[in-house]
Amino acid sequence: MFVHLIRKNLYPIRNIIRLLIAIGTLTTNNTLAVNNEDVDIDNDGLIEIETFSELYQMRFNLAGTGFSNAQGITISAGCPASGCIGYELTQDINFDSNGDGNLSDEAEWNNGEGWQPIGSIDHPFAAVFDGNNHTIRNLYINRATEDYIGLFGVVSKSKIQNLIFDGPLHEIRGNNNVGGLAGAAIYDDYPGSSQIQNIKIEGFIKGIRNVGGLTGLTQGSAPKKILGNQFSGIVQGWTRVGGISGYLESSYLYGTAINDNIIQAHVLGTTESGGIVGAISLDSMSEMEIRNNSITVTIRGAKYLGGLIGKSEHRGYFGLISLSENAVFANNYGKQRYVGGLVGYAFLDQDSNISVSSSFTAGINLGEDFVGGFFGHINAGDGTSASIQYSYSEAQVQGDSYIGGLVGAASTYCRDPVSYTGISLYMVYSRGLVKGHSGVGGITGYIESDGCEDDSIRTYSSYWDVETSQQQSSKGGLGYSSAELKCPTEPGDPCCQTILYENWRDTIWNFGTRNSYPVLLNMQTTP
Repeated sequence: MFVHLIRKNLYPIRNIIRLLIAIGTLTTNNTLAVNNEDVDIDNDGLIEIETFSELYQMRFNLAGTGFSNAQGITISAGCPASGCIGYELTQDINFDSNGDGNLSDEAEWNNGEGWQPIGSIDHPFAAVFDGNNHTIRNLYINRATEDYIGLFGVVSKSKIQNLIFDGPLHEIRGNNNVGGLAGAAIYDDYPGSSQIQNIKIEGFIKGIRNVGGLTGLTQGSAPKKILGNQFSGIVQGWTRVGGISGYLESSYLYGTAINDNIIQAHVLGTTESGGIVGAISLDSMSEMEIRNNSITVTIRGAKYLGGLIGKSEHRGYFGLISLSENAVFANNYGKQRYVGGLVGYAFLDQDSNISVSSSFTAGINLGEDFVGGFFGHINAGDGTSASIQYSYSEAQVQGDSYIGGLVGAASTYCRDPVSYTGISLYMVYSRGLVKGHSGVGGITGYIESDGCEDDSIRTYSSYWDVETSQQQSSKGGLGYSSAELKCPTEPGDPCCQTILYENWRDTIWNFGTRNSYPVLLNMQTTP
């Protein structure tokens, strides 16, 4: 492919070069003539990109310090004294440049393989890329035997923001580590944080292992922020498949924030599939916040399926996963076990914690065993804690064994009798249909404690609807009729025959009328 450098403010020269390419009089040897051109016209430290060829050429300078070609010749004239730090898109780019709905007649068709990703595992893209809310339309990649597939193959120490992907031909296929934006985002160096923000993607993403709407793999010890993004479409793989990232691995000390995202997707994976992340693995002293996300998904697979997270494992010391203010509308269809409206399976060990607050789930959760409106199974070890507070579910939950309106099964095990291990449900309720054959409950289906204190699993001021759930019993919590749960219009309403919701806060809950259930304030309750 011919790649060229041009004077970015001399549009007639651009047109001449395009004409020469069209008539075949320009050779394709990646050479260029070096001129003293201004590559950063607005002097913001970002090199302007406005054509497909310029987008392609970013791969020759992954740090964004200048405009380079394959021979390493670089132009940086116009960059500020501190140097350029990346690129910015100044025009929309359509891979179907002639608009005929056929990419096979385009220069970037590459014998059917389509776009070649920018950056690799050995040489990642490590710069700023600001799309300025421009659109890359009809991005096509068909590299089913290759790993690290996306617009970017691998990014590191980068900030990518304000970019839109759409178009009827938008399709990305790869092997392992496949994402709509990047195959992998690997952040191992500190100080500084890396960020993916305000990316909007509509399309089809397919791979085998670690497949996500934005990134296939998100990994590393440096702080990571995934904020205000949107994905709509289909994400398909075999294992670790997610609406945002297929697999997220965070090691020692620093945190990850996945906040304010909107997902509307079909997530198709055999195992470990989630509306946000297919699988999470956290090491010592690492933290993760998943907050204020709106998730509308249909997830199909065998096991480890969750509206937010398919499978979560925290095997280090002093770690935390915080799930708050999330509205999840998930239809999870599992053929085997571990299916949850929020998390399919959560494993905690060695003083780690997971908390849910001010969140809501709706939809259908189907599986064989360990199925719940929030968690399919919580498994908490020495010194760990899991808490669910100020939240509710109206999701239907169906399976065979260990089925609960909020938690299918809750297990604690204590090797050290001195350390405290606990699972608590605090001011929560469930009102969806709950069906199963054994170990079934309106709130929790099954509780098991091995070597822990008797109160290691506690429920406080938490309820389920015995009519809508069709369940008269639960491991923890209190069951009431629909009318009793709807009656209060304030915490502990004395006008109701049954006094409920004492100490529940009206700064968190809207109690509505005597014909409505409490709902969370400022929370989306319909898809």
